Amino acid sequence: MRGVRLLLIMQRLHVNDTTAHLVAKGAVRHRVFPMRYVPEQRNENGDVTYSPDEKDPRTTPGELLMPQLLPEARVAQLEIDLGPYGTAGQLQQNPVVEGGGYFKREWFKFVDVPPAHPVRDVRGWDTAATEGGGDWTCGVRITEDADGRIYIIDVAKAQVDDAEKFILGVARGDGKHVAQREEKEGGSSGKAVILARAKKLEGFDYQGVVLSSGKIERAKAFRTQCAAENVYLVRGNWNSSYLDEFTSFPVGSHDDQVDGSSAAYNALVLEPRKVKKSLVWGRRH
Repeated sequence: MRGVRLLLIMQRLHVNDTTAHLVAKGAVRHRVFPMRYVPEQRNENGDVTYSPDEKDPRTTPGELLMPQLLPEARVAQLEIDLGPYGTAGQLQQNPVVEGGGYFKREWFKFVDVPPAHPVRDVRGWDTAATEGGGDWTCGVRITEDADGRIYIIDVAKAQVDDAEKFILGVARGDGKHVAQREEKEGGSSGKAVILARAKKLEGFDYQGVVLSSGKIERAKAFRTQCAAENVYLVRGNWNSSYLDEFTSFPVGSHDDQVDGSSAAYNALVLEPRKVKKSLVWGRRH
């Protein structure tokens, strides 16, 4: 019907909610007025990731939207009651916690080059559940130096129809000194997948690893290192995507880089270090 306009007023609940769907289609004019004013935000590359609404008259970060109706004390209590994710969606109109929820952006440091002589070097894989179905096959390469510092060297990800061919190509680029690890799903189908991969990756250090069932549970060990600010990202064009996914976890659209990182780091933890044998000279008694 001509001349009819639809008005959608809602709180944000998820990155793939109705608002996100309509915005992605370009079907709406999106107006956002967060409870607390947020100035322009930029990522590590200087690209604008958030711009305040042009109609928002506020200029001071944290300034309330309507203090006459909802004063500071009331808003502060709402933030406590709702928690970080509820506050982000219902008050700030952004379902992703600013700076990160389970993982904080500020935890990660940057370096220009990886360690020259890593103690361990592993790429962890998270493969698409349905090849060609829009999911990503992702491999995250992690190394550890002699002092126990963790480095994210590279992220290889693609939407492919032949995951085994993609993994093999990346493994060849890494070299045979880099271990390739992939989560082993339960049941006979999971064993069959690992066996098929192993045949294609003959000559490489490839194994399937059994991880805990929950995504948050399996990410705990890696999160501990991140929270301790012991994880370093080697600068690359994948950095922003990697951090965006981590800081939106577990409510984001994708978690393949989180799962790949968990698979790689958990392999580092579970597998013993290779210790070089040395001769010890002493007096025989």
